Amino acid sequence: SEIPGVPCLAVANADGIRLAMKHLFDLGHRRIAHIEGRPDMHDAIDRKRAYVECMTEAGLPIDDRWIV
Repeated sequence: SEIPGVPCLAVANADGIRLAMKHLFDLGHRRIAHIEGRPDMHDAIDRKRAYVECMTEAGLPIDDRWIV
């Protein structure tokens, strides 16, 4: 939550993944790995969900060996 007079930084995890994936797709990459965070962290869950959505929308396979 915001506190008046205190700077705040919010990270858009899913949007960041989507931008990165679009950039990689635009460069012609099709085999893209994902480095997971802790499974109990909402940020890590959001990033992985965005990765899976991007790969699926692009019609690309998701290889479990590419998720570490």
